[in-house]
Amino acid sequence: MSKKFYTADLHFDHERIIELAYRPFKTVEEMNNTLINNWNKKVGKNDLVYIIGDFCFGNTASYKKYTDKLNGQKYLILGNHDRPHPEGFIGVSQYHTIKDGDYRVLMFHWAIECWQGRWAKDNPEKTVIHLHGHSHGLLENKIPNRFDVGVDCWNYEPVTLNEILIGNRNKYVNDNCKLKNKLCWQYVYMVNNNFTDKEIKECCRKCSYRK
Repeated sequence: MSKKFYTADLHFDHERIIELAYRPFKTVEEMNNTLINNWNKKVGKNDLVYIIGDFCFGNTASYKKYTDKLNGQKYLILGNHDRPHPEGFIGVSQYHTIKDGDYRVLMFHWAIECWQGRWAKDNPEKTVIHLHGHSHGLLENKIPNRFDVGVDCWNYEPVTLNEILIGNRNKYVNDNCKLKNKLCWQYVYMVNNNFTDKEIKECCRKCSYRK
């Protein structure tokens, strides 16, 4: 079965990004090769990868030089360093939304402060997850259901939605919730941000999914 992956901010052929993003590479060639190898170890030929901006430096033909070396189909959401009509992608847009499993995903290169479905209080399973890049893991203002998928945050490789959201699933099981196998992203956010048990219970008390 094919998988969906997400990534951002690869910056192929951008030598200065090694310094700007504190990357552990001595040369741009080493960085390029590491990104390609990590990608191909994880992504299969039938998988689909959403690249949420800043794929590479260079002209439009430079993009195809790298897409040809990478497994899977590629869809590009344009970032501030991207050319407007790059080659080698099944689709290119400024902003994109999809369904991935049970969840809706919104992709935009820059982190958005507010979007439709950010916090579906009365129906947690309808919450929209926002994935972005651009910040290279340095964005201090962290809000619920928004995640930086840039390679600097994820060991220089693409990641699935499960990897982004779930991690250790047992950590996010709420015994007081009727969602069972589906996760409530409000609860995930509260656990990740060290809410007290009292604060969590107060929030869950107002939810229609409480037992």
